Amino acid sequence: MTDMYCNLKNISFEYGNNPVLNNINMEINHGEIVSIIGPSGAGKTTLLKILTGILEPTSGEILFNPEPSISKPRIIVFQDYLLFPHMSVYENIAFGLRARKYKKKEINEKVMKFLDYFDLNNKKNTLPEELSAGQKQRVAIARSMVLEPSLLLLDEPFANLDYNLKSDTAQFIKTTQKEFNVTTVSVTHDQREAFTMSDRIGVLLDGKLVEYNSTKEIYKSPKSIEAAKFLGHVNEIKSSEYKYFDFNNKPENESIYVSAKDIIISDNLSGEFKAVDKQYNGDYINYFFEFSNKICIVSSFINTISIGDKVKLTINNYLPKEIKK
Repeated sequence: MTDMYCNLKNISFEYGNNPVLNNINMEINHGEIVSIIGPSGAGKTTLLKILTGILEPTSGEILFNPEPSISKPRIIVFQDYLLFPHMSVYENIAFGLRARKYKKKEINEKVMKFLDYFDLNNKKNTLPEELSAGQKQRVAIARSMVLEPSLLLLDEPFANLDYNLKSDTAQFIKTTQKEFNVTTVSVTHDQREAFTMSDRIGVLLDGKLVEYNSTKEIYKSPKSIEAAKFLGHVNEIKSSEYKYFDFNNKPENESIYVSAKDIIISDNLSGEFKAVDKQYNGDYINYFFEFSNKICIVSSFINTISIGDKVKLTINNYLPKEIKK
């Protein structure tokens, strides 16, 4: 017996004659949280709208097990939250239950449960305009979760949050999703947060799903060069350049692709690679090392390398040769 909840089969979509999605195939399991990442214009929100039924695909089909219903709906939380501005937090969360004619006592019990879980008790009489972006998002998700959806869809859940809030919010979404066992699909630009909260990740580029796998496998061993390059810088190392590097596992005599995060900087500052630039990216640094009239980029947590230092580099891992072009 399969645990699959949703199966997208050959989904394509066009606006007029402009292709937006091209032959998307993916499965989503019950209780799973999936994130679709990609740049602006890749088709992420279009795919989300097709999943929620707002748009019909030009071709292909979506199979659900079981089919969504009035009692188990598909619900989308847009990045602007769309809270009712004239209603308090309590009334916003209660709105859907009232529309379904729940009894007053049951509405109160459900709303209070979610106010407590989402840490909004002290905001229950507050209007949306008085809330922070993070609090608005929690209200929007609580308003959706209280209806016990079969599928929760999140459109850019980190778009309106400060940098410091994003990581906490990703962990909160993950914890909440697992607590209520709601199958969830999120589309986002924010790679780090997507990896924090997701079971599986899809990489959508130019309307094509170039990668769909567990967060661990996509991070460690992407199967497509397009996905690898989207997730971070990729160096192409020719076989004639192997002599400059140390290897944990030396490849055959052919060119390889190496992610910037899979190169280790040696403590021995007497190698062939000269640091010519460095870029700070929050938790890590991108170093630009010159060798043989070429640049090799390395992403590292080490902060002791100065411009002009010479180092040795070890290639710890390289991408599978079958993804080479």
